[in-house]
Amino acid sequence: MKKDKLKSKAGGGAKPNLAKKKSRFLTTFICIFLGIIIVFGAVMGIMIGVRNARSLVRYDNVVMEEGVINFFSSRFKDMYLDSVSGSSDTEQFWESDGEGGKTHGELLSEKFDSYISDIMVANRLFYRFSTLTIADEECIAESVDWVIKLYAGGSVEEFNRLTVPYGFSYGNFVTATEMLYRAEKAKAVIYGASGENLGADTESERCYEYLNENYTHAALVFIGTEYKNEWNSETGRYDKVLIGEAELEERLDKIERIDTLINNFMNGSGDEWISTDDFERLLGSYESDPEMKEKGYYFRRGTEYTEMFYERFAPVVDRALEMEVGDYARVDLNVPPEDGDYGFVGTCFIYKYNVQWGAWLDGDNLFLSDFLPLAADYYFSLDLETLGEEVVFTDAYRKTVNVLTSHRNDDYYVKTWR
Repeated sequence: MKKDKLKSKAGGGAKPNLAKKKSRFLTTFICIFLGIIIVFGAVMGIMIGVRNARSLVRYDNVVMEEGVINFFSSRFKDMYLDSVSGSSDTEQFWESDGEGGKTHGELLSEKFDSYISDIMVANRLFYRFSTLTIADEECIAESVDWVIKLYAGGSVEEFNRLTVPYGFSYGNFVTATEMLYRAEKAKAVIYGASGENLGADTESERCYEYLNENYTHAALVFIGTEYKNEWNSETGRYDKVLIGEAELEERLDKIERIDTLINNFMNGSGDEWISTDDFERLLGSYESDPEMKEKGYYFRRGTEYTEMFYERFAPVVDRALEMEVGDYARVDLNVPPEDGDYGFVGTCFIYKYNVQWGAWLDGDNLFLSDFLPLAADYYFSLDLETLGEEVVFTDAYRKTVNVLTSHRNDDYYVKTWR
């Protein structure tokens, strides 16, 4: 019995002691670990606080300090002067009239604030949707090194000496360059390199809105009175053939008949009006382009194919752009021959109608070949403008930043990504 009690004492007493030791160790470990976290958090909080205190502009986690802003102000001043004919970095120029009743100095300051705001928002958007790849970081580093080698023989110390008048250092230059890189990449990250992300189903509403508000959709019927299109089965294409007298008479009667129906419709007079069914039957006939029968023409000045079409048929485009949806119009044309074609003498009838949902997805419609890139530019600019209202320009920014007095910087920046 004594032996059993001794065994029981020896065996049963060791476990509680071991548990206490483990408990003390675990408690000590947790305390140390929590202490490290608290200290680390405090250090990080101090660092973030210092960073925010030094920043003159803030937007969420994106900040801009004075040296970086000085780089941007020196560059923006140069870009503004380059954009104005006959400009000079003189007091006389900055006090001269610009646009909208403002001096060039006032415009410079206003546009610089917008420029900084755009960079801040673009960087925040980039952070939200992407991150710099190793290739991106190498591109930035090589581009920066190229500038340092070109102007300072590869010496950071010499570069800092050269940029003293501009108010920024090598570190500011690197930070600003990284911000510019991310800002340039942001639109492609969100909307795709050519706006292709806008082609997704989730973006259909925005695409339709942009198409409806910026493009004119027109159906065109061309009826020639000098040459006509005649199909050549041997060559598999249309030939231009002179119109005979009898057929010309028929065509002129047809033109006048359509014109009367259009005038009746537009003026609300007469017994017979043109209808969409009547017009649809004319599409693809005479000298009209049969390939455009279903899709129609999408006109917007400044777009590639509208401008190409405008070179030859300016009156048609001008008239279509000024029409209301549901209107018809007649335009008489005398387009001279050019580069071996026959030109066009005759009449074009126009019907303006609503844009078609999903038209931007038709890769064969050349008149919308640059639609997605343009829509991406528009919506990205809208993003920058809308979110830019949340960018904080501190009192210190207003007190210390004066783009008018900054040195014009046309050397110390990355001109081409390496």
